[in-house]
Amino acid sequence: MKREAVEEFVSSVVEGIIAGTNLELVDVDYVRERDWYLRVYLDKPGGVDLDDCQMVSEKLSAILDEKDPIAENYLLEVSSPGLDRVLKKDKDFIRYNGRDVDIQLFKPINGNKQYTGVLQGFTDTTIEFSINGESVTFERTAIAQIRLHLDLIHGGIRVSQELIQAVMVLTKQKGFAPEVIFESLEAALLQAYRKEPHSNPDAYVELNRETGAYKVMAKKQVVETVEFPETEISLLDARKKDKRYEIGDIVEADVTPANFGRSAAHTAKQMLIQRLKEAERSVVYEEYYSREGDIITGVITRVEGKNVYINLGKTEAILPPTEQIATETYHEGDRIKCYIVEVKKTTKGPQIMISRTHPGLLKRLFELEVPEIYEGVVELKSVAREPGMRSKIAVYSRDESIDPVGACVGPKGQRVQHIVDELHDEKIDIVKWDEDPAIYIANSLSPAKVISVDVSEEESFLRCSTRLSIVLGYW
Repeated sequence: MKREAVEEFVSSVVEGIIAGTNLELVDVDYVRERDWYLRVYLDKPGGVDLDDCQMVSEKLSAILDEKDPIAENYLLEVSSPGLDRVLKKDKDFIRYNGRDVDIQLFKPINGNKQYTGVLQGFTDTTIEFSINGESVTFERTAIAQIRLHLDLIHGGIRVSQELIQAVMVLTKQKGFAPEVIFESLEAALLQAYRKEPHSNPDAYVELNRETGAYKVMAKKQVVETVEFPETEISLLDARKKDKRYEIGDIVEADVTPANFGRSAAHTAKQMLIQRLKEAERSVVYEEYYSREGDIITGVITRVEGKNVYINLGKTEAILPPTEQIATETYHEGDRIKCYIVEVKKTTKGPQIMISRTHPGLLKRLFELEVPEIYEGVVELKSVAREPGMRSKIAVYSRDESIDPVGACVGPKGQRVQHIVDELHDEKIDIVKWDEDPAIYIANSLSPAKVISVDVSEEESFLRCSTRLSIVLGYW
């Protein structure tokens, strides 16, 4: 698909997703920077929150994965339009009438393509602004873009209370420390500053954690005559700050560029999104990596080809065909327990491989159902599975007063029956483990009656009565 076709397709999909909600689709951008980005901007009265963005992101991702309309590898971002949102529709012009805006034209008028003014009104073909106190009207076809203007304030640029509140929301919902987010913001703003011409290489950003105001600061050396304005300040200008400055002293100077707000906000937004994604991926990876070999419950979100995708809450896991029970069928919306086989780090986040066939699943299920196993009184010595058909487990009790087989079976067979139900009627034999190989082998071959077991270091011999099918478990 071409870029315009992608944006049109995604717009129609998102409109369907948000139908019946109070969400509004502001814009869809499919752009290439260093990578391809698919950006969806949403709004609603009072502003969108993270739950809104996550809901749309999950549903849109599922549809895009199913339809696969985009050939390139891309990153999906669903967010609010931001502080400098683009105004495109008539309802935008009504909503933000009287606000300061930045106007960019396709072609220069009086030698200028960019203007800042106050939005005054519009018709079907024109938009009216107040620029430097004068009324100016541009044809709609002449305007490339209109954005809300980011105001400068004394002592720095205001990031706004909205962002401060967003930081607080992130700390609660994502588990990030506020300082981590603020430091990421400062780093993002510093990166934006370094893209400015003649930037000071030793600059740093001060961000007020309460007001959202920030400024770019840098150390400059006091000199008689300035040759390098990025790193030097004249004695005359230094003494305007403090009369005690002398030649060679170091001055902390505000080097925030004029009209820094919009470019800084855009760069900061992109870098913050990337850093938060990386941080969230790291948190998710560490959480699930520590649970390798554990059991987890999720909801089947979709079945694609032979792979089953399961929502674990914070992320998604893959149940590949090699780890599926052949006799099971999987349906969207079903809750399912699986065994975490492996967690890998990938460029798209942690990849969690799970299993329904692994012997560890049976072991963990018994640990959940049988308190004596969980407490360590009864030990599960060995597990053998033919997934979906039959399993055998060998158990041993450290307390002679407790029957390990009876503990696993439970009152009226309830404990083992819960596990059988979870594994969709997979037959489970529970045998008593013994340190004597002959006794252990005889127990494991139950219900067949073993006449004798001869054990040697080189090989084992056994003879049993009844049918061979009983030993093998087919009846």
